[in-house]
Amino acid sequence: MKKSQWAIVIVAILAGLYTFSPRVDTSYSYQELSLPQDIEGFISEQEQRYPDIQPGTEKKITWAGEPNQRTPYSVVYLHGFSSSRQDTAPLVQRVAKQLGANLYETRLKGHGRPADTMKSVTVNDWLNDARHAYDIGAKLGDEVVVIGLSTGGTLALWLAAQPELSQLGFTVLISPNLGPADSNAELLLLPLGDEIARLVVGDYREWKPVNKQQAQFWTTRYPVEALVTMMGVVDVARNQPVEHILTPVLTLYSEQDRIVDIAKTQAMLERLPTSNRQTIVIADSGDKLQHVLAGDILSPTTTDQVAKSIVEFITIKK
Repeated sequence: MKKSQWAIVIVAILAGLYTFSPRVDTSYSYQELSLPQDIEGFISEQEQRYPDIQPGTEKKITWAGEPNQRTPYSVVYLHGFSSSRQDTAPLVQRVAKQLGANLYETRLKGHGRPADTMKSVTVNDWLNDARHAYDIGAKLGDEVVVIGLSTGGTLALWLAAQPELSQLGFTVLISPNLGPADSNAELLLLPLGDEIARLVVGDYREWKPVNKQQAQFWTTRYPVEALVTMMGVVDVARNQPVEHILTPVLTLYSEQDRIVDIAKTQAMLERLPTSNRQTIVIADSGDKLQHVLAGDILSPTTTDQVAKSIVEFITIKK
């Protein structure tokens, strides 16, 4: 066989591999959540199935007053990828208190547990986690305020694009992940994305925490499959018809963010309806990566500022 013929065969084989090799599954199937009257007991029972959960990362309801009493607002918090509800604490606690709102802080599947539990998590799992968080919020209050950090912000944006969520009143995105700053992450969306990740990173990605609290409440070593799932969520959110979002959306970000691609964030903001969007640039975060813009662990000096901005956004838009 001539060299030119061999080249054609090789190209055909590669094309076949590209076409038929598996890629991250971004399909979504809603797994309906049947909530009893005792929601707090239900959540506690759910979490008790996993004795290896890191204390302080479990799902949690904080009541504004008497337990099981609805409030005019409820606040739902979606934490970031590889972190937990502690990543911006006490930000959402302060927001909920000022609004007189019940608060629900979720735990995305695989988080707050030994790292290998993240290996089998799917895009559908995290989309359902976000939807279930909204469902719980809708039981806790008349109007739901969803606040998300980083990939939690990605999930919050996805929720805002779901027209059937009639109680969703406000969406707050903090450093939303519409694509990592490292553009090579886009390769993970290609066929065999997990194999690509393994070639580049190895079986696990590991990074050094900046303090003991971050080491305690973040997963600093996780399987590369989790990166592929994260990019799948990003891909889903980027392909939502955000131009038709009716919910007011507040986005807070830093132009010096070293974790996410700010150009992609700004491109998403341009697609949102102008009448319902507000953007606040945070220039003085304590986080050296300028990504986690509030919270005692990484940016305590900006927590009050961010909380005030969120509360003002909600009360003025109301």
